[in-house]
Amino acid sequence: MTHDVNQRKAGEKWYYYGYLLAFYHDQLNSRERHLVWLEQVLYLPVDEAKFGATVQSLLAQGYRKIGFLRIRTVYNLDSFDLTRIAADKGAQIVVEGVLPIRIVRLSRWSSQENEYLCQFLGK
Repeated sequence: MTHDVNQRKAGEKWYYYGYLLAFYHDQLNSRERHLVWLEQVLYLPVDEAKFGATVQSLLAQGYRKIGFLRIRTVYNLDSFDLTRIAADKGAQIVVEGVLPIRIVRLSRWSSQENEYLCQFLGK
């Protein structure tokens, strides 16, 4: 990680986002990354049914796919972690869709297991 924000370069890891990077799939295919700051990232949570249509409409507006993240968990995915990944990878928009999977019983309580789909887009 870079220790000085003024020397940060495009595509360089700057933020810490834990285990999420293990589920991230890069879609840039060695194309040039742009330098994006955290404040420039737009986070769009959408319904599961509108996820594909939203991504397609943004692609038609000239955005390109930067990366994709798919994870299944009983915990809530933090939108701030997603925007930090987007800034590090050069994406300007994060489209997130949540698909409820099943109810999981954990000893005395139960929790909803969700599958999170996150498309990272940039110009």
